Amino acid sequence: MNRKKITMSDKALLQSYKQTADLHAQRMTTAFKNVHHLFPLTVETIKNLQDVDIAWLDSATGRFSKLQDLISAKIFPLLIKILGQEIPLQTFIDKLNKLEKLDFLPSADDWSDMRDIRNLLAHDYPETEDEIAKELTKIFKIINELNEYWQELREKLATVIEQMK
Repeated sequence: MNRKKITMSDKALLQSYKQTADLHAQRMTTAFKNVHHLFPLTVETIKNLQDVDIAWLDSATGRFSKLQDLISAKIFPLLIKILGQEIPLQTFIDKLNKLEKLDFLPSADDWSDMRDIRNLLAHDYPETEDEIAKELTKIFKIINELNEYWQELREKLATVIEQMK
């Protein structure tokens, strides 16, 4: 592997990102466990949500967004740098394809789809109860996928960190 000179700050930064991602994953999972019985959501379920359920839903979706964003915006670019795979003017999809090729990502396309859902959460606000139910159900279907992916990636990151000198 064509690894660049790694600084101690790169190692410390990757360790810090890993710890933060662990926290987001743990809190996302806890929140989901507290509302999984509501799924799949219906208009009737949305109309009858208790405040505590709304708080858990907000927590789960917020942590989903934070974890997905941390991995995409911080961990992936740093990992590419550490692995010596940086290419000037590399697009996000180029980075995903590179990580898939290096076996750090099972599917660049699936990750892009997950990123689209994260962006939807951040920028699009469903207006009707039916839209809210459909969007939240879609998100909660992939929460487990994101968590499973994080657990696999964190093991690979631990190996990368261990190999850093």
